[in-house]
Amino acid sequence: MPTPSHPQAAGIGWHRFAQLGERSPLPLYALGGMQPALLAEACSHGAHGIAMLRGWH
Repeated sequence: MPTPSHPQAAGIGWHRFAQLGERSPLPLYALGGMQPALLAEACSHGAHGIAMLRGWH
């Protein structure tokens, strides 16, 4: 997702995130533009959780 921390960085998208996660033996956390409302979306693509700096209220 777009993030103010790294405005020039292109995200990989949920499809690629899920593909990479299928091969990972480690817990997978989504980061970059995350907010609590995206937790279910992240988990539906294989994430164990999300990491965020600004989205926590």
